[in-house]
Amino acid sequence: RHRHRHRHRHRHRQDMLLITLLSSISGVSVVWSEAGTAVGQPVSVLQTDSHRLLLIGRVVVGAEYRMEWARDQAVFSGMALMQSVGFLTEPVPRRVLALGLGSGTAPAFLRARGIATDVVEIEPKVIAAAEAHFLFGEHRAPGSTLCADAVAYMRNATGG
Repeated sequence: RHRHRHRHRHRHRQDMLLITLLSSISGVSVVWSEAGTAVGQPVSVLQTDSHRLLLIGRVVVGAEYRMEWARDQAVFSGMALMQSVGFLTEPVPRRVLALGLGSGTAPAFLRARGIATDVVEIEPKVIAAAEAHFLFGEHRAPGSTLCADAVAYMRNATGG
């Protein structure tokens, strides 16, 4: 157990060092960073000239273009696939469940098109960052955001 705590502290220092190094690169700045409460790693928002990135530790979990006209466009192909739900015509989805939030690009895109999008995210700092620093904060409805473990949520919802 002591070794686990030592490894955790060492990894946290490495993550903070990486964020410090990234912020020293010309054109990259740290907008916001706090220790994660559920994931045990820092949750950070970094910004370049063209993008805003959401990281958990060293992993990019979301991104958004900074240009106003492109903010709701998918930066990664996985986000584009999730956003494709908004273009379905038969049947038009009335409600969508997103397990995990990231920067909230896909839920914001769907909510802006009137599709109720419920989100389950385990890390409260990810929710705070998405609401304060990304387009997600501008599209809080229709739908809800729940801070919970997605696996437990699905087990409870399906009775399994």
